[in-house]
Amino acid sequence: MKREGVRIIETEGALVLENGVISIRFDLKKGMWSAGKCGEEPALKEAYAAAGAWKSNGEGMTCRWTMEEISDCLGTGRMLRVDSLDQSGSGVLTGFILYEGEPFLALCCGCRNHSGQMVRMKEMSPITGGTAFQGHEGLRQAKLMDGNSGAFETHVQEGGSLKSRNNALLTFSEGRSMRSVVLGGLTYTEFAKYVELEIRREKKEDYALLKLCARDPYGKRVDDGQEYFPRGDLFYLDFYTEDPFCSLEAYGKRLALAQKAEPNLHSFPSVCLWYAEFYDMMNVSGEKLNTSAGAVREMESIRDSGFLKYAPAAVRLVPDYYGQDHNGGNTQQGWWDDEHWRRYQDEKEGNGRYTAPYDTTAKWAGAVNDLGGIPLTYFQTSAVSEDYVKQYPEHTLFNEGNCRKGEFLNGAYQPMVGYDFTDPGFQEHMREVYRNLREGGVRGLMFDYPGTAWDEEGGFEDDYATTALNYINAFRLAKEGMGKDSYIDERGIETGLDVTLGWVDSQRTEDDTADMPPEMVSKIALRWYKNRVVTNYDMDSKDLMRAQSADELHTLVTMAYAVSGRLLLANGFENLSKEAVAALSRIYPQHKERKSFRPADAFLGKAWPEVYDYEVEKDWHQVILYNGDRLQDKMIEAPLSGDAFSGGLGLEPDAVYNIYDFWNDTYVGKLKGTQILRQRVRRGESRMLSVRKVTGHPQVISTSRHVMQGAVELKNVRWEEYEAGGEAGILSGICDLPAGEACRIEVKLPDGREYQDLKLEAEGEVPGEEIRSSLRLNAFENRVTLTLQAPQNMRVFWKLIIPCSVPANAECPEVPTDVRGLWKEKDCSLLIKWEGQEGCLYRIYGSTDEECFTDCRDLLAKTEKPSYLDENIRNHSCRNYKITAQSRSGRESEAASFSWRADFQEPVSFVGTDRTTGGNWKGIYGQAGYSLRGEGRKENLPSYIEEIRTNGREKTAAEEASKTDSDLVYYPVKGGGKHLGYDSNTGVLQYEIRVSDDKEHQASFYCVDNTPRQFGSTARCRKMSLELKLPDGRRIQDAVPVTEFADGVFLKIKFRGSFILALRNMVSIGVFDSVCSGIFFDEL
Repeated sequence: MKREGVRIIETEGALVLENGVISIRFDLKKGMWSAGKCGEEPALKEAYAAAGAWKSNGEGMTCRWTMEEISDCLGTGRMLRVDSLDQSGSGVLTGFILYEGEPFLALCCGCRNHSGQMVRMKEMSPITGGTAFQGHEGLRQAKLMDGNSGAFETHVQEGGSLKSRNNALLTFSEGRSMRSVVLGGLTYTEFAKYVELEIRREKKEDYALLKLCARDPYGKRVDDGQEYFPRGDLFYLDFYTEDPFCSLEAYGKRLALAQKAEPNLHSFPSVCLWYAEFYDMMNVSGEKLNTSAGAVREMESIRDSGFLKYAPAAVRLVPDYYGQDHNGGNTQQGWWDDEHWRRYQDEKEGNGRYTAPYDTTAKWAGAVNDLGGIPLTYFQTSAVSEDYVKQYPEHTLFNEGNCRKGEFLNGAYQPMVGYDFTDPGFQEHMREVYRNLREGGVRGLMFDYPGTAWDEEGGFEDDYATTALNYINAFRLAKEGMGKDSYIDERGIETGLDVTLGWVDSQRTEDDTADMPPEMVSKIALRWYKNRVVTNYDMDSKDLMRAQSADELHTLVTMAYAVSGRLLLANGFENLSKEAVAALSRIYPQHKERKSFRPADAFLGKAWPEVYDYEVEKDWHQVILYNGDRLQDKMIEAPLSGDAFSGGLGLEPDAVYNIYDFWNDTYVGKLKGTQILRQRVRRGESRMLSVRKVTGHPQVISTSRHVMQGAVELKNVRWEEYEAGGEAGILSGICDLPAGEACRIEVKLPDGREYQDLKLEAEGEVPGEEIRSSLRLNAFENRVTLTLQAPQNMRVFWKLIIPCSVPANAECPEVPTDVRGLWKEKDCSLLIKWEGQEGCLYRIYGSTDEECFTDCRDLLAKTEKPSYLDENIRNHSCRNYKITAQSRSGRESEAASFSWRADFQEPVSFVGTDRTTGGNWKGIYGQAGYSLRGEGRKENLPSYIEEIRTNGREKTAAEEASKTDSDLVYYPVKGGGKHLGYDSNTGVLQYEIRVSDDKEHQASFYCVDNTPRQFGSTARCRKMSLELKLPDGRRIQDAVPVTEFADGVFLKIKFRGSFILALRNMVSIGVFDSVCSGIFFDEL
């Protein structure tokens, strides 16, 4: 882009503002304007500006203009201001700002009021009625994407109309070219921004209709004789940048600059004590954890887990007392001081109470800091406390001290109830609140229920304040009071607006949840250009122990890292498994760059993005293949080269790339830039792949330390060759090692050569400390695994010395012969054997599709033995295999083919349901024995049941209830009465049934969705899925949905031998559990 100055050209009846990149033409006679690339037909035509009832193209309007020099954080340029005024001197003011060499337009819109009375300005629009890209055929398949924030949906749609908060994108392709337009808010002071897009067709021509405006429900007071031209509420328009990814990323960076948004990155996990207490109560001990003493105990658990050698961790205390029986009245809110935090706690919850010996902010926060943690706290934004508003009515809206006891949050969501964040006295009070927190050592806080501060009917001490300004003030005061390095979190589920950018560090996007379904991932994945740039999106808590498999656990941490800016844990570390802590440690510390993974296939019309791309360097990308389907495997593909509309990764077509799979710890192989990366991704799996251009010399291709595979933990990696040609030399670098962990670095050597006498040297930055080091050469893949281990956290300097190599034997190995299969009935697995020559690496490919491909998409395993055990056999399916042999030179033989049809009697299977019997099981079920679950458990097990193991917590839903309640279970210990006990788990409720014989039996699991409202529960119905597995954890049957069981349902299982039944909680939003009230055994 040629950099030129900004100039204004006067023509007859019009003005042209241009900078050599784009130009704007304002027709002074019509009061309308157009814009386009310099030297081309305008992309946007006949737009006009409006402020309230005034329009720039209105009848009787006269346009006059001025010019102003501009120099700010976005660059140097000029502003053309056009005042479109009626005979009274009232009208709309429009500013057009171009910067030297920049491809975007900034706009300002305001009004002048000479109407003889005060007006309250509620809407201003610099772009109304504008038509874009008229006559472009590609508009028929145009993609529209909104820029909503918070909990509001973000999605891509084809054509139609779209209304969005904040900003929006329109993009389409024509032949080999792309066109895009991004428009939205650029700065926020007193108004929120909104966009409207619509694809229309008239007279056989397509065009897009655009509107960009600022709105506020209460509005800005503009007195008679005054003008309002808000430089703090600018708009943004870019129709020059063609690639939609680049266009949105440029917008995000300029938005951050203009709004001075530098959110602190959350390079640490946070434990939310409200969730930790809830899930502990549901699943483990029932102890109150959400107290100041509980915060210190939690930090001790984090320290004892060993996690702090990877990164710090935060603990969020949640003082959320809602009044007795959640009826309001006097609470902590508004006071926000040690005295009131010590005072309140109900019978069931900890409520964030300050308890001895940590009964002040300084004591508990100081203890958490001393343990290496980050103490955080919690406010209910404008939820009033009855005693506070009675004592300080002048701090409230309308100065009336309103409180509606008995309503949620004392009625803070109702008009005329709430604190006035424009009131000088209340502002001074908040400064004192934050002074106490900051000096006590608290590092940040969450604002819950922020919609209570979105006051649409005003009542502000400052009558010139808008709804948005009062709302922004709540967060501005916090950030200024807590300091620039504080962590301010907005639970943004109610407004979906960007008005707080620059004052908050994270924005929550979900209602209460501990799950991460693909729809949730997609929502913020499509905001990648803002995440870590202007804010950190927070998907609320995640229950690591809900994961049903290692794949699901790895997916949870991987996708939270890729698309979100922070990870909030629903578990206390005392309840995390070693595997969960290990998986969590792979995403910390986080990368420091202010960018996130691109959803590369966002515009392909999928239900949710499945390919995520992060460019570490031009020749090195981290790519995630995400299968959000927890029930089925899926083939996912991404072209290595290609543009946004093909889902391509934009790599060089003429290059070759090494690919390494992090979680599966596998060298996938090489692909040409013209090829498509295809992988069969397991259900619920996220496959993190490092894709690096082949250099022709030894190069690092992965590590075991971090999911970014060297981008975070490795530094100064370089190759120095001994001689021309690169056959010998030293590969060296620096690795940050955590204490005691053996970290591996994978190095790929050039193919076609044989290497011997490799040597690894390592030295720590701490003198005298021994660094353990070793190397292992995989001669078939010409890959070297370096292993480094330090006794304490330290930086280690390593170098791999590679002497001269020799050309490898270029002979092609023989094709494997005599392929045969042996079915193992007990394990439902297939042992495949073949004949082959010694010194080969065998690759086994397999697929249930008609064709099996000998590439990475169908690769099952690599082995040096002439056999392979396939444990993932699906019943009633045909499995096609191909087996090749590879020599040390890298040459691969032709494939031997083999097929196997699987038709076998499954050791455990789902028979069906019974929704009519209810709890009246006697005489129908349990003829051989039973186990009535929950508190007061009663069992009479058959002789062949050795043991029933479960991870559920025993509870009671109904006791000594009426005998007419048909869903309750007949309970012998109750004297013939009925009772409903149950086992509960908020993630996956699992039963391992240990069986001593090999005969067929039937087990019926009775489940009832019958729980009264209690701590943390909501009114939604339970939804579960049933899965059956073998004792080694292998799935034997696809999931079966279990829904609508308020009247009770028996889940009937036929089994032979031991098995596992798992009931997964399928409710993502809200805090729910999986339940089972009884297990009944019968003979077939």
